[in-house]
Amino acid sequence: AGDVPAWINVSFRTYNEWPVDGALRIEFPSSFGNLSRWKSNIVTPCCSSLEASVDGEHVYLKRDANSTLGTIAGQTEVVIMATGIELPPYSGYTGDFVSFQTETANRTVIDETSAAEHSNRLPAGLRIVPGNFITAPQLNLTNILAGEVGNIRVSFEITNPLPADGRIFVKLPGSFIEIVDVNKTLALR
Repeated sequence: AGDVPAWINVSFRTYNEWPVDGALRIEFPSSFGNLSRWKSNIVTPCCSSLEASVDGEHVYLKRDANSTLGTIAGQTEVVIMATGIELPPYSGYTGDFVSFQTETANRTVIDETSAAEHSNRLPAGLRIVPGNFITAPQLNLTNILAGEVGNIRVSFEITNPLPADGRIFVKLPGSFIEIVDVNKTLALR
């Protein structure tokens, strides 16, 4: 979350051969805001580095033309381990990936899946789970006498941003009889 980069495995099976000086171009869903720290290597078949360039949601991975791995044959499973991925700050579904294509050194497309070509093969979006609180949320009552009206103070530190139109949901035990809204604060009755 936020400033903690994640890693992701990108795996695919080539249909055609992927030349040693070729590249992979991926367009991520717009929910991925910062991919600028992307670093990656081909781990299967073993092993080769990739030079990454990032423009917004577009990641361009250039193969190392001097790699001993050489041309990757068609019908080969390729796994790329990428680090430095900043996940979206909000939980939920990221949306589908926009395009995914292997290319030659002169940027001629070899294999592709996108809205225009073979869209049924596009990688599905990812499920991002909620972030954790930095410290445990604290709830304190201003009045602890049974049956009395009092206020409750809620304090917490979050790892992800809270949007201007965001909501804070606090569920109190059923033993609280009534909660009334007084000047946008919670009062217990």
